[in-house]
Amino acid sequence: MKDNQVDESLRILGSLDALGVPIAIDDFGTGYLSLLHLKRIPASELKIDRGFVRDLAHDTEDAAIVSAIVALGRTLNLNVVAEGVEAPA
Repeated sequence: MKDNQVDESLRILGSLDALGVPIAIDDFGTGYLSLLHLKRIPASELKIDRGFVRDLAHDTEDAAIVSAIVALGRTLNLNVVAEGVEAPA
């Protein structure tokens, strides 16, 4: 995404946030969202991608990533949601 597109997206998200629309970052840990953008997005919720949660009990790397995302979310005062924990796999 070009800088002007990022700036426009952030402007729109800021406007929505000012109207009281809650903003969530979905599938965090995948895709192209950089940490630089994360600190600029007026989000209230961070959703950890199911791919990290699925093998959490058996994969120490996934556990480390989830732990880091939870700590990051808490530090940024975001609600953190783990996708895929609602029902057994």
